[in-house]
Amino acid sequence: MKTAFLLKILSVVEEVCEISGDEIRSHVKRQDIVDARVIFVFYCSKYGFPAATIANFIHRKRICSIRDMLANHKYFSAQSASFRLMSAEVGKKLADMFPIPAR
Repeated sequence: MKTAFLLKILSVVEEVCEISGDEIRSHVKRQDIVDARVIFVFYCSKYGFPAATIANFIHRKRICSIRDMLANHKYFSAQSASFRLMSAEVGKKLADMFPIPAR
């Protein structure tokens, strides 16, 4: 069940960012791929997935890399209008598919 939900999030990020899931899960550091990866990690976290689960899914050995990506989401949003737009579009599509549970 967890993997299926992560794959749904990944497919939305793939569609909006026009980056393949394999590239998002890779270690490539091209800016457009990093942007998509950060957006993916942000929304996985927003939907309640722990850092260890996200790290395992995107082939990272260190949980701190996930925490760094979460911190980068705020920084990238402040620096890039295109990043903000892509992130917001992913958020809208995910909210339509899966409303975020109240905490």
